[in-house]
Amino acid sequence: MDLSLLSRQERLEIELSLLFTENGFNRIKLSQFDEYELFHQHRAFLSGEQMLTFTDPRGKLYALRPDVTLSVLKQAAYQPEDCIKVYYKEDVFRMSAETHSYEAGRQIGIERIEKKNPSQESSVLMLAQKALMLLPVDTVLVLSHMDFLDRNEWFHSLREEDQIDVLHLISRKNRSDLEKFLTRKACPSEDYEELLKVLDLVGSPDSIEEKLESLIQYPDLFSACLELIALSRMLPADDHHRIMIDFSLVNSLNYYNGLIFQGFAEGCRDYVLSGGRYDRLARQFMPDKESCGAIGFALSLDVLEPIVGDTL
Repeated sequence: MDLSLLSRQERLEIELSLLFTENGFNRIKLSQFDEYELFHQHRAFLSGEQMLTFTDPRGKLYALRPDVTLSVLKQAAYQPEDCIKVYYKEDVFRMSAETHSYEAGRQIGIERIEKKNPSQESSVLMLAQKALMLLPVDTVLVLSHMDFLDRNEWFHSLREEDQIDVLHLISRKNRSDLEKFLTRKACPSEDYEELLKVLDLVGSPDSIEEKLESLIQYPDLFSACLELIALSRMLPADDHHRIMIDFSLVNSLNYYNGLIFQGFAEGCRDYVLSGGRYDRLARQFMPDKESCGAIGFALSLDVLEPIVGDTL
C-alpha cells in the first residue's frame, strides 16, 4: 500500500492501529446499534446524551450507539479471558450542540479490562501519550485524579444534584461561587480548605511537586499528587508534547475513580483524547464485582479534523 496516496486521517488511523496492536490490543468490531436498555441504564455515564432509537420487527427497542465503552463491557462480560485488551474504530451517534441534529462521529480508542485485578494505569497512559505524539502539532496531556473526592465523606453525604454542582464549579475554577456553595452547604472547615486548594493545583509536574509541602495536611490530595507526578515521570515528553496536572479536570464518581486524563492538540477546538479509570462501571457488568478494574481512552477523529482532515 502506498501510504502517500492516503489522507492524513487515514494514515493516522493506520499508525494508531499499529501502535495498539504492537502493545497487545486486538481489534473489536461492533454493530452500530445496541439494545436501548443498555444505554438507558447508564444515562449518567453518557452525560445526558440523547439517543436515536428504532424498533425492530419483533418490537424490541434499539439505539444507535452513543458510546463505545458500554458495548465493549457488555461483550467482555461473556469472554473467558481475565484480561481483555481491545481497540476499536467505530462511529458514535450523538446530537450536535451546534446543529441540534444527530451526527455520526468517528472514534478510535482502547479498553483494558481486568476481571480479577486493577487495570494497569501506566501502560494505558503511555499509549495515550504516544498516540498524541503521532499528531503533527504540539500537544498537551492533562492528568487528574478523583480520589480526593472519592474519599471525602462530606462530598458523599451530598445529594447527587449538589455533587454535580461541586464538580461543575471545580471544573470551571469558579472560586467565588465554590466558596459560596460550600458555605451554604455547611462544609467542614478542613474539607472547605482542601476543595479550594484543588483550584491551585494546575501546572507542570515539577510545579505541583513544589506545592507538596502545603498539602501534607490533606492526605488524599497529597497522595493523588504523588501518584500523578510518578506517572508523569514515566511518560515521554518534550517541548512539543507536554504533560500537565490539573485537578479541575473532574468526572462523576458514579462511574469514574482514580486517574482521569485528557489530551489537547494545537489547532483543535476541544480536547482530542479523553480517558480514565472506570472500575465502578466495569463492576456493574462483571461477575467478580469487587476486584475487577478497567481503564481506557478514545480519540475523536472529528475534533482532529482541522489538523488531519485534508488529503495530500
